[in-house]
Amino acid sequence: MMKGVSKQASGYDQMAFIDLSVPEATDDKVLIKVAYTGICGSDIHTFKGEYKNPTTPVVLGHEFSGQVVEVGSNVTKVKVGDRVTSETTFYVCGECDYCKEKQYNLCPHRKGIGTQQNGSMANYVLAREESIHLLPDHLSYEGAAMSEPLACCVHAMYQKNHLE
Repeated sequence: MMKGVSKQASGYDQMAFIDLSVPEATDDKVLIKVAYTGICGSDIHTFKGEYKNPTTPVVLGHEFSGQVVEVGSNVTKVKVGDRVTSETTFYVCGECDYCKEKQYNLCPHRKGIGTQQNGSMANYVLAREESIHLLPDHLSYEGAAMSEPLACCVHAMYQKNHLE
């Protein structure tokens, strides 16, 4: 068993600190023991009932770092003991134009960690191998948990605005 911070229903608050089963890593999934997790603005909007995207109940959190403790049978590049962080995408269709361009955040079938799939405000979180990033030795878990918001900024400034 593990603990998690879960949005139980739509509306303001509706949060609970709950007991959950530890998920199992199957197929292309990686089980990560969470070291640090951040609180995103979308988590605050979800708490307030302003963010309509989450499926409830769901454990919040998608800005995190941790250590791999289990890998699924189809995982080839990540191993137990690796220090990692993950992108927020848990599932995409792989067939739409957005997926073909690797713009997974725009896939109409996307399921995100902490919104449609249990997230990192728990002892353990599942991620898909393709979303995993290995951490360099010099980067702390605390610093690595901030990589997702930093990546959003870099993506917005340099890739979407075509700055040089």
